[in-house]
Amino acid sequence: MPNFLERIRISDDQTKKRWLIGVSAAIMFLVIWVWLGYFNSLFVRPETTQSEPTNTFSFWDSVKGGSSAAWSSLTASMKNIGGMFVSPKEYIIQPQ
Repeated sequence: MPNFLERIRISDDQTKKRWLIGVSAAIMFLVIWVWLGYFNSLFVRPETTQSEPTNTFSFWDSVKGGSSAAWSSLTASMKNIGGMFVSPKEYIIQPQ
């Protein structure tokens, strides 16, 4: 292994770039593979033997629920921004 690394170290810049690209691609592939495996484990549902009632939501139900959540989040953030202007401008700084 040390001889191999020494051989790469003394090689020309083109060879170093090839090794850099190859090793980077291999590491990126490994990271993405682990990342996708992690997400796959999050969304896998256990097999059920009993028939469960399925809740069917229409497109408009989803839009209505999403828009109400977005609206409530927007109004809450506007209240927080408004509170910055109303609050007193006193800040207590304590040395540590």
